[in-house]
Amino acid sequence: MLRDLVGTEPFWRGIRLYYQRHANGVASTADLRRAMEEASGKELGWFFAQWLTRSGVPQVSGSWRYDAAAKQVEVTLDQTQTSGLYQMPIEVGIAVTRTPPTATPVQTIRVMQLGQQHQVFTFPSDSEPSTVTLDPNAWVMMQATWERKQ
Repeated sequence: MLRDLVGTEPFWRGIRLYYQRHANGVASTADLRRAMEEASGKELGWFFAQWLTRSGVPQVSGSWRYDAAAKQVEVTLDQTQTSGLYQMPIEVGIAVTRTPPTATPVQTIRVMQLGQQHQVFTFPSDSEPSTVTLDPNAWVMMQATWERKQ
């Protein structure tokens, strides 16, 4: 999840920096956080607090539907856990079959910022998707249900 948040190159720079500073020594989570913040240029205190100091994982109930009139995909996400809200980026993969109809669907990845109990996101799509996938790259540690609404 951290690699997805900061990006692959900054993530590996942070790992190398952390290793360089603490090889054959003692290190803490705070040391890892500092190395990742330095490498990425992002403040990550919220991420480490959320994922390393609290129990549980997000429980997400999600659905999607295609609005042909508006030419958009509507994604609804609800956090249903009782231990407080999580904030995180989460991807949705929207696959649309192009011409000819036998062609392999082209998937577009869109990123949503989850942080509220109930959120609705819309994404433009000229045609109805063949599939819409929540977290297609499996970046987020969560329990999720996902369905298509008509």
